[in-house]
Amino acid sequence: MSTTKTVDELMREAFNTPRSPRSDEYKSGVRVVLEWRRNGKRAKCPYTTLVQKDAYYSGCGEGHDIADRAGISKRSPFTGEPF
Repeated sequence: MSTTKTVDELMREAFNTPRSPRSDEYKSGVRVVLEWRRNGKRAKCPYTTLVQKDAYYSGCGEGHDIADRAGISKRSPFTGEPF
């Protein structure tokens, strides 16, 4: 069962509700995973400092959680095809 929600809709649901504040780096990690899982769009981590990378990859974890709950298929890291 896959959702028809867009990445923007999923981001609004995740961050336009009362919750602990998250950095732009964290939100970037969430978005990149949702873009990958929803649209097959790949991206590399754009950050250089350890603190930024930590926030980014933590956001990636939440992005996978959101995608799983939304029923968005995982993609092969080799082909990019859903499985």
